[in-house]
Amino acid sequence: MKKSKVSLGLRGLSPAEKVEFARAIVLSMTGNISFSNAAVLIAALTVASDDLETAIMAAQDKSKTQIAIREQKEEVLDDVLTQVANHVDSIAKGDPAVILSAGLPLRRSNNNPVPLNQVQGLSASPRSIEGELELSWNALKYCRAYVVEQYTEAGSLPADTKVMPTDSAAWKVVQVLTAKKFKLSGLKTGNWYSFRVYGVGTAGNGKPSEVILAKAL
Repeated sequence: MKKSKVSLGLRGLSPAEKVEFARAIVLSMTGNISFSNAAVLIAALTVASDDLETAIMAAQDKSKTQIAIREQKEEVLDDVLTQVANHVDSIAKGDPAVILSAGLPLRRSNNNPVPLNQVQGLSASPRSIEGELELSWNALKYCRAYVVEQYTEAGSLPADTKVMPTDSAAWKVVQVLTAKKFKLSGLKTGNWYSFRVYGVGTAGNGKPSEVILAKAL
């Protein structure tokens, strides 16, 4: 299998969009065991994004001086983002799950990108350990990684509630992996939880699976 690489895609992003992008990466890399030695880079990315945001605000008066400062701060952030991308590539060694876990997109293949179908067969099974569930799903052709999401409103659904979340509901990524199963732990016994999974391929993200409800035992 061809190894995956990071795609920054900074061209076409506005300064404000770059700040948002950088902060999403900081959130994804902070506490991520794959990047335990990246504290200096994460700190530099935080400072660079904060500095650019300040410069964006100052340049709203259209002052040539402030616009020049904003452009200089944008170049600094671009440079730090490039350093981060290179570091993530060196750690990931082509593993798409590691790249995606850093909040970074994958570089598209030079071949014609193949759109992904919807993930099918998502199910949840209780495990012998209290508060654990195992999710599993069918393999998806051309998929390079799977993203597991959990419905996050109030952390979970109350035990007596089985309302299915909508596509616009609050979802958070709980794991990015290449396997077709994932074990969750630390769930509250008796509560219902909602999950969905989607694939990531050379053409981008596929459609999320049907949402499932699972009760932690």
